[in-house]
Amino acid sequence: MTHQGLPASEGDGSGFTGSYAAVKRLCRRLAEAKGPAETDVVIPIDVPPGEAQVDFGYLGHLYDPDSGRQRKA
Repeated sequence: MTHQGLPASEGDGSGFTGSYAAVKRLCRRLAEAKGPAETDVVIPIDVPPGEAQVDFGYLGHLYDPDSGRQRKA
């Protein structure tokens, strides 16, 4: 559902007198109640033993108890 495809209610004969912002809030609440879309879910990739996929992302700094200092993670 999208609020962008709705026609203007003034003078269109629909009888709807609510505001555009109210429709946007309703669409947002309905989307949140529906939950995440299938495209938002991570799909695990099965790889044979000995092969791997690596993500070189940056998490931030975490405490290293062995060295007693913050390290990049």
